[in-house]
Amino acid sequence: MKLTKNDNTVSWVEFKYQRLGNFCYFCGIPGHLHKHCAAAVKSDIPIELWPYSDELRAGRKKSCGDRCTVVAQ
Repeated sequence: MKLTKNDNTVSWVEFKYQRLGNFCYFCGIPGHLHKHCAAAVKSDIPIELWPYSDELRAGRKKSCGDRCTVVAQ
């Protein structure tokens, strides 16, 4: 995500979501998949060039006992 600071400088921030529900990798709208997206079905853009992917999802958590949780990358 591109952020503009008060002094008008720009910074890029990378983030991922935990427990992200289903969303369309083509249009980004939650609640439907690209298979059911009219815009994605009509598009000639290859999947590799779509603006969203599963990269937005945080890694799966692996339990290491009662004291800690490790997020796998």
